[in-house]
Amino acid sequence: MDKRVERTQKLLLQSLMMFNLKNKNFYELSIRDLCEEAGIARQTFYRNYLVKEDIIIRQISNVMSDFRSVLKQQSFNASGFIQLLIQFWKQNQETFALIEWAGISNEFIRQLANFNKLVMEQHKAFGKNSDYIANYYAGATYMFLKTFMEKDDFSKEAYAKGAAVYNQLTNQCKGLFEPLN
Repeated sequence: MDKRVERTQKLLLQSLMMFNLKNKNFYELSIRDLCEEAGIARQTFYRNYLVKEDIIIRQISNVMSDFRSVLKQQSFNASGFIQLLIQFWKQNQETFALIEWAGISNEFIRQLANFNKLVMEQHKAFGKNSDYIANYYAGATYMFLKTFMEKDDFSKEAYAKGAAVYNQLTNQCKGLFEPLN
């Protein structure tokens, strides 16, 4: 990626995070305000994005890509998968906060559903009901992460307990890691 594009993306993302921390209403935030805070021209914004939500959507994609890279480096089961997912999104909680702030949870869920399909393919669990399964787990995972992020305890024990609760609720993510009958 071009260094200028990367710099622009970073500046705009940081500006969004700053406005979120200041409790600025996302829908009242103008492109002009965002560009002034980032120190870039509006033309530069429109060269990279159509709307301000696109900044967050691109960041979701970046985080999901990073998570895929982490998973490729190790083998995992349902418990390990959700623990890694919880830890990963905790490390990226600013992005998660932006998703909530901008009201674009549907985009996060869509990307997570696509990710779930990859997990299903990797574990040879892909079948005729895969879309339902991938979407179900994506929605459940989003709500689980939202609840988990609201808690103040981010100890190793909290991650393990959270993963245990999630796996109990989802029957060990059976549809993602092995075919459903």
